[in-house]
Amino acid sequence: MSSHREAPEISKDPVADNADVYAFVSPDRPDTVTLISNFVPLQAPPGGPNFFEFGDDVLYSIYIDNNGDGRPEISYLFRFSTRLRNRNTFLYNTGPVTSLGSPNWNKRQFYSVTRVDGHDTTAYGTAHAAHQHHRPKLHARVLGSNLACPPCNVGPRSTPNYPALGEAAVHTLANGVKVFAGQRTDGFYVDLGAIFDLADLRPFQHLHLIPSADAAGVDATKTLNIHTIALQVPISHLTPHGSVPKNAGSSSSVIGVWSAASRRKVRMIDKANDERSQSGPWVQVSRLGNPLFNEVIVPLGRKDKWNTLYPAQDKVFLKNVQHPEVAKLLPVLYPNVFPNLAGLTKPRGDLVAILLTGLPNGVVPGFQNYTGKVPADQLRLNLAIPPTAGGCSTTWSASSCERSPGRRTAWWTRRSNPTPRPGCSLRGWRRPRTGTRRRSPTSLHRSTDSTLPRANPRNAAAGHPSLCPAAASWEALHVARPRSFERRLPRPPAHARAPARGLLRTQASGVRRARDRREPGSAGRSHRCRHARRRDRDQPRA
Repeated sequence: MSSHREAPEISKDPVADNADVYAFVSPDRPDTVTLISNFVPLQAPPGGPNFFEFGDDVLYSIYIDNNGDGRPEISYLFRFSTRLRNRNTFLYNTGPVTSLGSPNWNKRQFYSVTRVDGHDTTAYGTAHAAHQHHRPKLHARVLGSNLACPPCNVGPRSTPNYPALGEAAVHTLANGVKVFAGQRTDGFYVDLGAIFDLADLRPFQHLHLIPSADAAGVDATKTLNIHTIALQVPISHLTPHGSVPKNAGSSSSVIGVWSAASRRKVRMIDKANDERSQSGPWVQVSRLGNPLFNEVIVPLGRKDKWNTLYPAQDKVFLKNVQHPEVAKLLPVLYPNVFPNLAGLTKPRGDLVAILLTGLPNGVVPGFQNYTGKVPADQLRLNLAIPPTAGGCSTTWSASSCERSPGRRTAWWTRRSNPTPRPGCSLRGWRRPRTGTRRRSPTSLHRSTDSTLPRANPRNAAAGHPSLCPAAASWEALHVARPRSFERRLPRPPAHARAPARGLLRTQASGVRRARDRREPGSAGRSHRCRHARRRDRDQPRA
């Protein structure tokens, strides 16, 4: 788990809580990049009758910075809408759901995907634009609309063939873009119960300040679900000049990725009429780049502020990265275990490079992900480094969790091989050493098929065979293209745009002229047409 419930305010707003971000060169299509962002964390499978879903009132974004200035040049925006077939039943489904168009599925969710290009695309429809003196010129186009999400994995009676529903929910858009949005199993391994209990590491508990007998680590998210947005995009769509980088040592080969969630600035509730509405520009309420940045580096009193800022403003948190609190706590909680860490007083330049700037050439042979001197929390990806060929030699089928010989899984570059859990060979991957954990991607999964791990059903904790998060490959789907790839979006509404200075001057001068024309004792402004105003101006006053 990289950033679930990491700040006080966002912990009360789970549908906007940005939980994980992944970016990697796709093993099944090495000329593409897979971008994944997770929301709505820590979902218990028995979540009925109101099962988990994306927020219709939330704007979900994936940002790409391809020039190292800490500001995105490309954004992918996702908007969701929920539709009910029958408002007179409390049921999520009224019978088995065997397809995305099943009449038994009552509460369905659809979404649209929009791409925005330009300098600093965070300004598109947001309050951020109102504070910019020169509003950047942005170009937006809808990539797909009316795209169906899969239902939640309710159980064997309601969703008897859940892998097929997952397959149908992978949509192929124009120009080689593929997208999925829906419930998946949470693939991040973390011992939540122990790690926030004064940094307890179960395999080394006897070394803790408050010792106890050693024990094996516990995967707290093993039977929990998440909502995933997964996007597969050609590499040439993400570079400044539409090229595919080949030189891993070039700075132009590296992109920075992060995601965010935003809400309207004003929300209104009319209890008498049971109506709710939102208005105003979008305001960012959550963001995520590197794992655990806000969770364990930013202090509690500034976490909500960090969620509202953009990566280009992360310089204000530089001291927190150079002198992290965890490094001070570990020598205290584990006496005499970390002597080198206890004696370290210099700023942590290694953490600054890993989290804020990327590693320059010469640190790791044959590798660099340096984006420049601007400190910004981004997940950095070198597009010129292909997936390794030394992964686990397995492939996964959509209907089974059994291993079968086949092509190599390779997208966890420079990572250890996946370790299967009891009863499922696809759940997660980590180092084989006791007590260590590795970040496990959630979606487009661990094979050349780029399969999507299925959401846990309601009885997953009881050992239901559907615990295996297998699903279907991108290639197995044939989805009709949505509306035109090049269709432009209209400009944001007037309340979301900063007014031009010339317009303000014109309005101010008009107010002065109207004030000068008022009759003695009149308190109202003149609303006559410009011809009447011109006639009055030319006539001498009485």
